Amino acid sequence: MKRKVRSFVAVALVLALGLGCNAAAMAAEQEQQCNVRLALTLTPDVPDPQDPGFLGAILSNATYRLTWISGTDTQATVQLTGPGPSSQCQDAVNRLSKDAHVLDVKVLQAGEGA
Repeated sequence: MKRKVRSFVAVALVLALGLGCNAAAMAAEQEQQCNVRLALTLTPDVPDPQDPGFLGAILSNATYRLTWISGTDTQATVQLTGPGPSSQCQDAVNRLSKDAHVLDVKVLQAGEGA
C-alpha cells in the first residue's frame, strides 16, 4: 500500500513540475510578442491607407496585424503586433518594406519582441 502511495505521489509531483515548466514556457512565449510602432511612407496612389483591408494586404501575413494610429494619405503611423520572437517581428517589418505601396518603413518605438 505504501508503495502505491509513493508511486502516486511521485507521478503527481512529476506532473506538477511538468505543468509548472509548461506554464513558464508559455509565459516566456507571451513576453516575446511583437509590438512595434512604425512610420510608413506610402505611394500617393493608395486610395485609403486607413482601410484594414489595405493594411492587411501590405503586411501579407495573417498572424500579424497592422493598426492605424494616425497619418495622412502618404504618411502613416501604425502599430504592428503579432507573435515573437524578435527575428519574426523583424521579418514582418522587412516584408512591409517590400510592398509596392510602401516607400519607407521606420521603427518609431519597439516594444516586446522587437
